[in-house]
Amino acid sequence: MSAALRWTLLLWVFVATQAVAAVTMPADEPPTICGRKLDVAAELSWRQLWPELGLQRVLREPGSLPAPEVPRVVQGVAKKFRFLHPDAVGQPDSLVFLQVLDDIAQGRRTLQSVDWGVVANQEERRVDILETEKEGAIRFDCKAAQTPPMYREDIARLARVLEKIQNFANTAPLMVINATVALREKQATDLLRNGLTMTPWEMKLNERFLSDDDARSGFNRQIIFLRPSAGTEMNTRSRAAADLQGSLAIEPIGMVWYLDPEKNDYREWVGVSALVTSSTDGGLGYGALVRYGNFAAGLALHKAENGGRDDVYLFLGVDLMNLLDSKRSDLEAFVEKYRGRVRQLK
Repeated sequence: MSAALRWTLLLWVFVATQAVAAVTMPADEPPTICGRKLDVAAELSWRQLWPELGLQRVLREPGSLPAPEVPRVVQGVAKKFRFLHPDAVGQPDSLVFLQVLDDIAQGRRTLQSVDWGVVANQEERRVDILETEKEGAIRFDCKAAQTPPMYREDIARLARVLEKIQNFANTAPLMVINATVALREKQATDLLRNGLTMTPWEMKLNERFLSDDDARSGFNRQIIFLRPSAGTEMNTRSRAAADLQGSLAIEPIGMVWYLDPEKNDYREWVGVSALVTSSTDGGLGYGALVRYGNFAAGLALHKAENGGRDDVYLFLGVDLMNLLDSKRSDLEAFVEKYRGRVRQLK
């Protein structure tokens, strides 16, 4: 490989990596104080703070801020405020603001526990920041005629910046939640599409396995109740009578277990059920069956024609309801193709 080609590939990999890691810089949204929207201060604009806080290096798509980076970023905000207003750091409002930032940086509280909203109280004509803090809110009196000092306006601007940073920090757990919800949704879709088709009354019974907790796994088992089926039966008592007979069957009660629900794979299952059959010549029988997928095999006792012990019939069945449901799209395509042929003949 030539040196030029090697450098071209390395450059392509670097650009691709940066493109994946890049996150769009947010727009400046200064708050409104007493009906007056604050202007964008150049020193506190995202264009300035974005590189100073190093957010372009640590944020990942879709804008998640890793928890270990929060103290450093919050300390950067406090450092910026001290740099801009060195003579005002001893003011009561500045002390409240910087103390909250220091508590977050030192781990005494979390960024998510602070309400960074700039809240207007129209009835009392004031604006509060950190209104839920026990130390006391930073309050703007809208009845006052004079314009608030610059350091107080910058606290309001930085509160809006910290609100955005809080959203970045909240994105990481939200990504986990979204992924979990998406996984459960896929499980539910795969269950309905690939799993054992439920009758309306089975759906009602199987509601007990549903959970309001999205973090829990989906179905891993399913109740069988009064489920109709069809198949053939063969009398095992004698070879002379061992002819195949059509049989209708009912499964009064049973259970199915999915083999790999954690991987969203509901295409394979095993189960056991009680069995009641009615064959062409054997009459009514009862027994049990086992199933794997759409196929079932069981044994049923039928009354012997000539008295004596009951005859044992081997039942072989196919879950027609599930099979037809899974082939519904194929059947619809077949019907449409058949109609097309008929139209051509006409």
